[in-house]
Amino acid sequence: MEKIVVFLFEVYPVETYAKRYDFHTLIENGYQIHVCNMASVISEWHAVDSQPTFNNEKIEYFCFKTKDDFKKYIYNLGADAFIWSTFQLTAEYYWVFNVISRHRYGFICNVDYVFPRTNAGRKKKRHLPTLSWHRYSNAILLRMPKKYIPVRKADAVITYGIDDVQRKLNNVLYDKHTVVELTNTIDYCESIDALMSGRTLSFLPDRYILFIDEFLPFHPDAIKLGQIIDAERYYFEVESFLHRLERLLGCPIIVAAHPKADYSKHPECYKGMKIVQFKTAELISNATIVVTHLSLAIGMILASKKPYMVITTNDLNDVIDEEGVFEDQEADIQRKAINISHNLADSSVEKYVDEAFKIGETYYEEQLRKYKLPDNHPNALMSLGQIMDKAMRRVEDEEKSV
Repeated sequence: MEKIVVFLFEVYPVETYAKRYDFHTLIENGYQIHVCNMASVISEWHAVDSQPTFNNEKIEYFCFKTKDDFKKYIYNLGADAFIWSTFQLTAEYYWVFNVISRHRYGFICNVDYVFPRTNAGRKKKRHLPTLSWHRYSNAILLRMPKKYIPVRKADAVITYGIDDVQRKLNNVLYDKHTVVELTNTIDYCESIDALMSGRTLSFLPDRYILFIDEFLPFHPDAIKLGQIIDAERYYFEVESFLHRLERLLGCPIIVAAHPKADYSKHPECYKGMKIVQFKTAELISNATIVVTHLSLAIGMILASKKPYMVITTNDLNDVIDEEGVFEDQEADIQRKAINISHNLADSSVEKYVDEAFKIGETYYEEQLRKYKLPDNHPNALMSLGQIMDKAMRRVEDEEKSV
């Protein structure tokens, strides 16, 4: 009987997740894949009325509308099923861990890079964050020793890199019996794959400026947290800056749309610019220069070793400063964000462009240490699917030895 690997997603799972989470390798190793969409149960902003097409009989899709539907599914799983949760340990999702802890289960950490918090950044917080149940409950949960949380701990955890592993493990339920495997980040793997394959998109010009879109005014996570950004002002400022770069560099703009973006509902955005979705790694690998916000996509830029500029606006600074992380992010990547709300002279923009093209090899190598394993690490050349398989086999071996 084939073993089942269950992937729990809090957002609508798009087809590209099959590659992102390396379903192909798991299927080759004899696993059946269950893709579980929990968006409707978790958040109305994440729900999408469509079904992804994975085009593989070994991948089954499930969409839960209620918590009871999800509970029944978990309780009916066979003993050989292994559950990988992409959820973080937060108070809102604690009920999910309560359900899956009654079954043999595992976690996959969020292997995208998480900015560390620094004392310097904390001291620069301009004001206390708005108090809410969300912040208060999570502040307690994240500081609570995991052994005191009354839910079964994970059989396995996959997290990234070799530095500061303990801090990363604080995002999940674990104890001394939990199997821990390390990996390169998913973004790093996707970028290296795009570079090594030499894939290019036929419609791309030889030279272009790439803007990595964050869908910020309409992003479901931001709406859920009440982080309101004026859409009209945001898109005016971003588009104006991009058109200025287009004029100064003499090459067109390509927009790498965020995976959760739906610009068919917002045709007024990025007029005259080509918008491409689900091809961020390929777009970065062929770009002349990349423009981004302080986002996880910076890991892809670093892996491709591309010149890049970080931009922000007054509105974004207000939102980020409320969380107290803006200075931490800038310090971590050792790059200052350009505030495009300011009235910048062409000479200032040209200076920023020149600085981007002068980023050296040493900078990239130092930054990439956060996203990749050392070359001599046993998992360095393994895909995510291979590492998942390794973790599950270790769990099975330990259970047999007990």
